[in-house]
Amino acid sequence: MPFVPFQQVSQYSGRLGGKGAVLGLLAGRGFPVPVGAILTQPPKSDEHWQQIFTWWKENGKPRLAVRSSALGEDSTELSYAGQNQSFLNVHDEAQL
Repeated sequence: MPFVPFQQVSQYSGRLGGKGAVLGLLAGRGFPVPVGAILTQPPKSDEHWQQIFTWWKENGKPRLAVRSSALGEDSTELSYAGQNQSFLNVHDEAQL
């Protein structure tokens, strides 16, 4: 499943969005970054959802910000990240 916790980001790659990649790189270098992860595509099965829920529970069920994003949507002139959907303070499985 294309689920990448921030702690597993070791280098920037074109498959990760810019914000998620940078947050992952900062987390890996010890900067105070909230717990987070990157989905490179939507979950497609109950097994994929369970992996997300397990990761979330193992990290103490932190409140999450969930936002839409896509590769190449940001540039030096424009930023569209999160414009389709953004959800703040997600705190249970139903909201997630």
